[in-house]
Amino acid sequence: CRGKHELELDFKKFWEQFRSSSSEKEKETALNLAVDIFCRLVKQQYNVAQLITKFVEVHIFSFVVGRAFVTDCEKLRIYSKGKSLNEGISRGSNLLYAVEVLVTGAADKQPLLDSGILCCLIHILSALLTPDKAKRGQLDTLEESTKSKKAMDDKDALRVRRLEIEGSIVHIMKALASHPTAAPSLIEDDSLQLLFHMVANGSSHVFAQYGDGLVPLHTIQLHRHAMQILGLLLVNDNGSTAKYIHKHHLVCSLLYSPNGTELTYFIPYSHLKAIVSANYIY
Repeated sequence: CRGKHELELDFKKFWEQFRSSSSEKEKETALNLAVDIFCRLVKQQYNVAQLITKFVEVHIFSFVVGRAFVTDCEKLRIYSKGKSLNEGISRGSNLLYAVEVLVTGAADKQPLLDSGILCCLIHILSALLTPDKAKRGQLDTLEESTKSKKAMDDKDALRVRRLEIEGSIVHIMKALASHPTAAPSLIEDDSLQLLFHMVANGSSHVFAQYGDGLVPLHTIQLHRHAMQILGLLLVNDNGSTAKYIHKHHLVCSLLYSPNGTELTYFIPYSHLKAIVSANYIY
């Protein structure tokens, strides 16, 4: 096991290689190595603030790590049909862990928002809430037909890993959603609109299905996290997205189902308070 001093030197070396290289392939390799060492140092209870201020420009490092995660997600197309969400994110687990560390300790979250990672995570959360039904059916059939202890252990390990990934995603999203520029950053690619529709869908369909025993508790918990993230965005955006929200009738979609049924029973008071305090007109 390499000592902390040696790891520090390696981190500095690979980060400098990333900054100085003109080859995209070399830059990617150097960054992956730097992030890997960063994660190892953090897990050894290294002082994160001291590490990144000593060897890197904090805002640049945060932006680069966030952007690398977004790029990996785009390459893997992890929220498109026919791909494994868990497999995709697991391959970028070091980047996800690094982002979680940075968003927890970084004083300035703006570089992470500038990287586009919040938009990316909203699409990932949407994929988690709308899994491919055919694939889910195939997986259920496979699980039923597989009786070996190893297969069951693998399934349990996969479930635990999925929960860890989801926990990291939710933690990062909530931390970023508290920033005043978070909500405006979601307008350009309509990620904010997607989040509204996710919450509306949860209110109009998922919670009702849970009452009928058709939806697992875990899915309900994810929908509640989506609601909380939206609430944080609205409370902290100082009304900067009001025109966009009004233009797309997003508050109306949040409070009423397509058939006109009121959904306020399912919307937490904190959401309604956020909407009113921001003076959104629907």
